[in-house]
Amino acid sequence: ETEIALRCKSDAANIRQVLESNLEEITRMSFLVDDLLTLSKSDLGEIPLQPTAIDLHQLLNDLQRQGQVLAREKNIQLKLDCPDDGTVLHADELRIRQALLNLLTNAIRYTPTEGSVTVAAGVAESAVTITISDTGIGIEDRHLQHIFERFYRVDKKIHQYDGGTGLGLAIVKWVVDAHHGTISVASTPEKGSSFTMT
Repeated sequence: ETEIALRCKSDAANIRQVLESNLEEITRMSFLVDDLLTLSKSDLGEIPLQPTAIDLHQLLNDLQRQGQVLAREKNIQLKLDCPDDGTVLHADELRIRQALLNLLTNAIRYTPTEGSVTVAAGVAESAVTITISDTGIGIEDRHLQHIFERFYRVDKKIHQYDGGTGLGLAIVKWVVDAHHGTISVASTPEKGSSFTMT
């Protein structure tokens, strides 16, 4: 596209269109490189966690605020179900935020217009459980055991233009494993999915 624009006598509008297209691709490639570096460093143990005390309610409130921008574009209702009871999570805040934002972004991306996404949290036996549920397209059973693998895409035809890299859930899995936690998924095609981090 860039080569054609340089070869031809393009007007300003055409050049602008090419630049906008290039910027989208550069942004996508930047995310891909960042994700690959994160996973590569995690494999080598080069990303030490820096646990701090995190107010769970505040963390999820911030997450909801970030998600509202994406949800609003599709008129998706983004709900938060987390009691403000002073629960403190001991974790690496940057990495936990990254994992939760990946899950929330996916939930919104794969939920149709007018749907809903819920972020819920609770405490059981000294463990914090955070569940992100959606009323989206869902995932077939045959894919569930593979979705945390790097570059795995449920349906490449459907998702080839969605801007994803197939690395988001692999990063979520690494973050959870690094915190000695667990992650599970329950899903029904055409009804939605629920990802639960403990």
